[in-house]
Amino acid sequence: MLAEAQRSALQSVLSKLDTLEARLPVPSSPPVGNAAAVTAARRLNSAAGSLAASVLMDSAVEHWRGAFRNPAMYTPLAVSALTLLGSAHGMSDRRDTQRAPAVRPAGRTGVGGPQRRRHPGHGGGGRDAAL
Repeated sequence: MLAEAQRSALQSVLSKLDTLEARLPVPSSPPVGNAAAVTAARRLNSAAGSLAASVLMDSAVEHWRGAFRNPAMYTPLAVSALTLLGSAHGMSDRRDTQRAPAVRPAGRTGVGGPQRRRHPGHGGGGRDAAL
């Protein structure tokens, strides 16, 4: 008897919570434009490259002084060098930050013919096809 009363009380509380939750506005993040996203990515790649270069130089000096006695001493050099290369690749992104993707010329969107002629089997576009 008591359990049945508790269950019905909980059901009524849950139904009230559901109605309140349905009334809440759906939070939305502000839209980020293509230019803002590319600029932020370039800045992040630049910061990662600076940090990777610092780690590479510091590790090189310290492990040179240690004469690379342990083979694992090469690991930080390899990882920071790869991170530096990845950062350089990210900074060399040639995406257009001035125009929206819908305003881009057809040749860069993968729709145009020149890219299909250059890359016959890939459907055109390459890296910029999804933009």
